[in-house]
Amino acid sequence: MLEGAGLVERIPSGRQNRCRLTGAPLAGAADWILAYARYWTDAFERLERHFLENSEPEDSEP
Repeated sequence: MLEGAGLVERIPSGRQNRCRLTGAPLAGAADWILAYARYWTDAFERLERHFLENSEPEDSEP
């Protein structure tokens, strides 16, 4: 599976196969994850500001 996804390169060496991890295909996934992480961070910050700006102050007396 990893080889099919381009994450592992198989290198024949006699009767053995050596494997090499290739991280380049992960760059696209990392960029996608980073974009969504920024989106959700910004969304939660906006939500927090909204609640802080629109909430009533708490009374100190019961």
